[in-house]
Amino acid sequence: MAVQDVKQMKDLVLSMAVDVMNDKKLDDISKYYTADCVTHYADARPDATGLDELRESWGDVFAGFPNFSADLNRVVAEGDKICANFTYKGTHEGEFLGIPPTNKKGQIEGMTMYRMEDGKIAESWVHSDLLGLMQQLGVAPKPGE
Repeated sequence: MAVQDVKQMKDLVLSMAVDVMNDKKLDDISKYYTADCVTHYADARPDATGLDELRESWGDVFAGFPNFSADLNRVVAEGDKICANFTYKGTHEGEFLGIPPTNKKGQIEGMTMYRMEDGKIAESWVHSDLLGLMQQLGVAPKPGE
């Protein structure tokens, strides 16, 4: 992507965060991601390949945390890449990664690098503090415990 498209790329990520992450509009994923998109997770989740797997992955998050929300803290873009820093919040009211509901609130930081192609997200690398979340939910020990 050309340098002049940086604002457009940032706007796309911001719109995706609102529509998909906060408003939970899973049908809108195709507005933001290419049909053959790949999402790489640095945590325990398997990579999501294609729109259906990406919808399923987000659906799992929303099932575990019905009030999930994401705050976009900062965005940096260069070339065809965008790096976005998020704060994720929610209450664990449903099963998530095989863990039954704890009804505890959690808040973690996350960073995602997006690669853009033809005005949509083609690939992303998601890094989030899953261990910190598990500690907040009481299902993983905190240091010193």
